[in-house]
Amino acid sequence: MSHARPPRASLPSPGASHVSVRAGVLGGLLGLLLGLLGCDAPRTISDASVEQGATDLGSADGAVTDFGVDVGPPPDFGVLPDLGIPPTQDTDGDGLCDVREIVRGTRVDESDTDGDEVPDYFEFILGTNPLDPSTPTMGELLFLPESLGASTSMGVRRRIVGAGEDYSGAFVAYPVYDPEGLSGDSFFVRAFATSAEPMGNVALVVPEEERYYGVVGSTELGFEVELAVPSGFLPRGCGRIYPLRYDIKRSDGRFAGGDRRFLVVLPVAGSFADGPWCFPPSCI
Repeated sequence: MSHARPPRASLPSPGASHVSVRAGVLGGLLGLLLGLLGCDAPRTISDASVEQGATDLGSADGAVTDFGVDVGPPPDFGVLPDLGIPPTQDTDGDGLCDVREIVRGTRVDESDTDGDEVPDYFEFILGTNPLDPSTPTMGELLFLPESLGASTSMGVRRRIVGAGEDYSGAFVAYPVYDPEGLSGDSFFVRAFATSAEPMGNVALVVPEEERYYGVVGSTELGFEVELAVPSGFLPRGCGRIYPLRYDIKRSDGRFAGGDRRFLVVLPVAGSFADGPWCFPPSCI
């Protein structure tokens, strides 16, 4: 596909940066599934002791679930209406059947309706808006070439108001349909706590535990996540996107905030603007 404006991003050279994911949050999965069905995600309950400066994407109850990896068939996105055209027709070959594109208002002859260089198929799967070029934002995208040794990282910072509690972080990889059973977790290397601002508000930082002990007052907590192409990885020659997030919780399990990211794995010879992209063998 071609665009009149310059691409939003280009593929980093091999050996650049990396990303990861560990466990899932029940509320986060619910929001993702509702997004796939075209519904608005439910509002989460914010802790009164947390200064909200970013979008919270998880559950307030602190429940953690290990989602694992989905290596089965693509999920069922519901029955489509009979519009008098073949239900498996996919004019633009973007993995979304024409009937679904008509119902959702995307173009059947263009794989990227809003021109933001993220194909409609991935926007549908990720729960972003294929009709709004501002979603996903560039700040939510992480780029990784499918080359051994390539890596990337994501930094997460959240301001909270503590009263002596401990706060810890956790990397989350959402399950996605992938023919090889890969998810964001496949690229995860490690996560660690970095620094607090001001440091005097924290009794102790244990980086490898992703934990801050004894946090008091208004304090910004920092975390870093590293991702990389794993050993034994087989390049596919096409791009795909994996949804990730990083959650921060208080020691009593209360959700304190989180950031979502989308890991874009691209072929070395490809680009974010032009692909090629990995689409399913049959449209959904």
